[in-house]
Amino acid sequence: MHIIRLATSVLGATAAAGLLAAPASADGVRVQDPADATASNYDVSKVVVRHGGSRLFVRVKFADLNPQGNSGMSIFIDTDKSLRGPEFRVGAGLFDGTDYNIGTMTGWRDNEEILACASDLDLNYNRETATYWVERACFDEVDQVRVGIKVKDAYDGSHVVTDWVPTRRGFTDWLAAG
Repeated sequence: MHIIRLATSVLGATAAAGLLAAPASADGVRVQDPADATASNYDVSKVVVRHGGSRLFVRVKFADLNPQGNSGMSIFIDTDKSLRGPEFRVGAGLFDGTDYNIGTMTGWRDNEEILACASDLDLNYNRETATYWVERACFDEVDQVRVGIKVKDAYDGSHVVTDWVPTRRGFTDWLAAG
């Protein structure tokens, strides 16, 4: 199991790293995020999304991704232009020993339905990145998706810091599979 996870993590990191060198295209986008959550080490600086032929990749770069802390990330995946809000949400902790899952949403509300989809999350504390991939079969291999990110840092419970990318309840442009 460890070898498979390592291989898929390396595959996901390699694919995402290749995105950083590639220009934005119909199936990928790179979003620079300003230092707008500077009260948090988990301020997002860049998001790279690639809607590939078989997988959706999302790589998030942080100012300081720390294995100790109380932070989490949501990746919102919108698959239907006719509906308000995303249809899927990936929930993940950003600290050592955390877990993640993907579930369905309706109108920005969790349906509390967890899906069993082929996916993986790699937290790389040396590179300050979180890389997530999910098989497109999880969302019926739709032709286009768009993605939004929300990071919450609750290290100091009296002052929770939230960072949205690209904007609050906003999304990237629609990305064609390819």
